[in-house]
Amino acid sequence: MLFKLLVAEGDQPLILMRLKKSGVRGTGRTESTMEFQNYINKVNDHWSQPQFKGLDLEFHIPLRELGFHGVPYKASAFIIPTSTCLVELIETPFLVVTLGEIEIVNLERVGFGTKKFDMAIVFNDFKKDVLRIDSIQSTSLDAIKEWIDTTDLKYYESRLYLNWRPILKTIIDDPQKFVDDGGWEFLNMEASDSGAEETKESDQGYEPSAAEPESELEDEDSDSVLGGIRRG
Repeated sequence: MLFKLLVAEGDQPLILMRLKKSGVRGTGRTESTMEFQNYINKVNDHWSQPQFKGLDLEFHIPLRELGFHGVPYKASAFIIPTSTCLVELIETPFLVVTLGEIEIVNLERVGFGTKKFDMAIVFNDFKKDVLRIDSIQSTSLDAIKEWIDTTDLKYYESRLYLNWRPILKTIIDDPQKFVDDGGWEFLNMEASDSGAEETKESDQGYEPSAAEPESELEDEDSDSVLGGIRRG
């Protein structure tokens, strides 16, 4: 058994700790439990000093009851939310994703009676690769959506497994067109289904045209427009 601790300043993780439990027979507590609590007490006393009060430092305990199994790298791991992060602190390489650096979450391969789905985490910095957590049990879907609803994050569901690199390149190349075309609403599965039904009922034979080539913009222009994109 492992004790897991995340220390944060605001929404940024500062210290990650793993303390291995060593049992002490004949007692109701363990040696590591007492050492762990003593450490927390000492740190809290230290942080209570006037020079540290403005840093807003606090301990975060992972919410194990909201955890789920998935594959963030090569092996399955138990991934747990905290109030400000999504973490996996047992298997290496460790996973710590701050919610504040996430743009959107896309739940992929949802539906069709599949037993598993995937989570794609798109960061505010579109130049960063999308983080994938694959092979999540479908039984965890509702709980994950409920947890995301408690955050400020926007999420979508998709029946497809998306190739995110060309999508992000298109956004970076022409962010204004991305905004004009509705932003992330192309991921809105419900809106897409509704639009498809309306098109079929109209019997107009309309087919959407292929996407036009995107023009490359200067980095400073991209940054200025991307700064105005809001998450859901």
